[in-house]
Amino acid sequence: MEQAEIIEQQKEISANFLTKQQNAFRLISDTDIFLQEENFDKATENYRKAIGILTEIGWTHGYLKLLQETLQTINERKRESEKDKQLEQELLIKKQKEGEEFQAKISTSIQREKDRIKRKEFEIQRREELIEKTENRKQEAFKLMDNAENSLNQNQYLQSIEKYRQAELILNEIGFSTRAIREMIQRVKQKGIGDREVKFEDKTEASTKSPKWFPDVKIEDLRTD
Repeated sequence: MEQAEIIEQQKEISANFLTKQQNAFRLISDTDIFLQEENFDKATENYRKAIGILTEIGWTHGYLKLLQETLQTINERKRESEKDKQLEQELLIKKQKEGEEFQAKISTSIQREKDRIKRKEFEIQRREELIEKTENRKQEAFKLMDNAENSLNQNQYLQSIEKYRQAELILNEIGFSTRAIREMIQRVKQKGIGDREVKFEDKTEASTKSPKWFPDVKIEDLRTD
């Protein structure tokens, strides 16, 4: 495959990937408004759509688990909200029947429920912060992929491979699919060998040492799958 085709394929994959991912995160962000309005059905629908999109583009179970737990928390809030409304209705009825003393007891119970809801909201916020942190790491990996592409354009094959490998490590760390990166590494290796433009040290040291300008990658790395 020609270098231009490789680059174009990577751009197409990245663009499609980012578009779908941005749509998923937009759905998650819009959920905050629905939660403030206590529109739990719409919030649940948004999270399910987001999980579906992220599953489609290759997010692994380990990372999706955070979103699934958040979805469960939203469902809990819905049940608790309905319970609160029921308690409030019962409060009005019992207030008429049993007076101010009974009203005070129910108010205390409702306050406990509200406090528990606030704790749940804090848990949601904490999970969303973790999602944001993971997103930042992913963007760091994408930047490395862009740098790897630039190195490839300059026929700097070893630097390109190393940057792709660094990106792969980050994406593995956050449970992200790296199959496309591994394929790119193989293509860069094949192109580097085919063009014979990779600079090596003298023949007496070639089997044991890396090029001086890239000490972390050995010659054998370009010839193995």
